[in-house]
Amino acid sequence: MENKYLLMHILDVHIAAPFKDLFTIKPSVLADITAAMKKDGYDNAFPIILWAGHGGVVVDGHTRLQAAKDAGLLDVAVVMHDFSDEREALEYAIACQRHRRNLTDAELLSCISELDKRKRIGRPEKNSSREGISGGSAEKTAKLLNISRAKVERIRAVKDHGSETTKAAVAAGKMSINKAYNQTMKARRAQRVQEAPEKAPAEIRAERAKAMIGAIAAKVRMVLEHEVQMLPELRYTPREREHLNEALCEAVVNLVEELIPCETEENEA
Repeated sequence: MENKYLLMHILDVHIAAPFKDLFTIKPSVLADITAAMKKDGYDNAFPIILWAGHGGVVVDGHTRLQAAKDAGLLDVAVVMHDFSDEREALEYAIACQRHRRNLTDAELLSCISELDKRKRIGRPEKNSSREGISGGSAEKTAKLLNISRAKVERIRAVKDHGSETTKAAVAAGKMSINKAYNQTMKARRAQRVQEAPEKAPAEIRAERAKAMIGAIAAKVRMVLEHEVQMLPELRYTPREREHLNEALCEAVVNLVEELIPCETEENEA
C-alpha cells in the first residue's frame, strides 16, 4: 500500500456492503474519536482505506468516517488501495480490525459468512469429501481471524445449519457461538432420527464408516499435497514409500481401536 495520503471531501467517500456491515461501531469509541476530531481536526496519521477504482468505497475506517461526519469535518485523509477482488479486500479489512480489538461472536459470524460467499475455486475441488475441502479453508480462516480452527468449524455449522432464530440471536449479540452450535447440533440429531427411524444400526454404522473414510482420506490428501508443494524436488524410494504406507495404516488402526466404540457381534444379536 502506498504511504502517501490525500485529502478527500467527506461527501466523496462512500460506504457499501459487505464492508459497512462487518463490524460494529462502538458508541464509546465513536464518541472519543469525535471529541478528538472536534478539538484537533482529522489525524492524517490514520487515513481511511478506500478501494481504488471502486467509487471511493471504504474498506477500513468506518468509525473514523462517522466520527468525522459527527464532528462536522469537510475533508478526511484517505489512501487508495488496489485489491485483486472483493475477497482480498475483505481479508484486508478483517486483518486491520483483528489487530485493533477482539472480534465478537457476532462479528466472527458476519466475517465468515461474507468470506464463504466468495470462496475461490482451486485445487480443493478435486476432493470428494466436503469435510476435506473445509479443512484447509478452516485453517486459513482461523489464522486470518486469530481464532481456533474448531471455532471456525462451529461458526460454519451455525451458519449452514442453524435456524434463522439462532443466527439472529448470535448476530444481535444475545447468544454465544458455543451455545448456538450446541443447539444446532442437537436439532440436527433430532431431525436425523425423525427422518430415518427405520434404519437399522448396521446401516447407520456403514454410512458413518463411509463418511469417516472419505473425511480421513481427504485430510491425508491435503497433508500429502502440502508436503509435495513444500519440497517438490524430494523423491522417496519404493521401500520408503512402502514404509510410509505401513506406518500410516498402523497409525489409523491404532486411532480406530482407541477412539471408536466396539460392540461384539454377540451383544448386537
